[in-house]
Formats: sequence, C-alpha cells, structure tokens
Amino acid sequence: MNTDLRRFGWALVFALVGVAVILTLYALNQIGNVTDAIRSGQTSRAPMLAQTNHAAHAAERGTRIIRDCTTPGRPCFEEGQRRTARAIGDLIQGNQQAAAAAASCAANIHPPTYRAIYRCVVHTLAEH
Repeated sequence: MNTDLRRFGWALVFALVGVAVILTLYALNQIGNVTDAIRSGQTSRAPMLAQTNHAAHAAERGTRIIRDCTTPGRPCFEEGQRRTARAIGDLIQGNQQAAAAAASCAANIHPPTYRAIYRCVVHTLAEH
C-alpha cells in the first residue's frame, strides 16, 4: 500500500508540475499577445505623429511671421510701417481737402447752414 501511495503522490506531483508548466506557457502567450497589441497600436499612431509634426512646423512658421512683423528692421515690420504711414497720410490729405472744401462752401453759401455746407462739401469732394 505504501507503494501505491507513493505512486499516487508522484503522479500528483507530475500533474501539478504539468499544470504549472501549462499555466506558465499560457501566461507567456498572453504577455506576447499584449505586447503585440501595444506594438500594433504604436505603429498605427504614425499618421497622428505626422499630423502633430506638421502642426508644430506650421506653428513655428506662424511664430516666425509674427516675429518678422513685430521686430523693427525686419522686412514685414518695415512694410507695415510704410503702409501705416501711407494710410495716415491719406487720412490727413482727405481731412485737409474736406476742411478746405468746407471753408470754401461756407464762404459762398448764404445763409451758411450745416446741411447746405455738407451738401456742398460732398459735391466738391466728389468732383476731385
């Protein structure tokens, strides 16, 4: 009977070792599956990385343009200064012409009402 018990004990030990080996192999297989899933997810993110890089380059270009237009001595800044000066000059010239027309109209209209002077100024400026 002692031999039967010993055989049963060894059979149980071998069965448990077999189960442990099978569970270990299963766990290693599952780890491999998880690793593959992670890697496949990483490679599928390549388009997103490309878009992120493109957006970063676009932001860098925008920053360079802003810097170019806000730093004295740079071409965009200097062009902006010239345009602003021309616009202000045009406004000043327009105001001078309107003032001259108003003075001329006021001297030639009797009685010099605001409405009559205004009509005369609009008509005078439209001719020029």
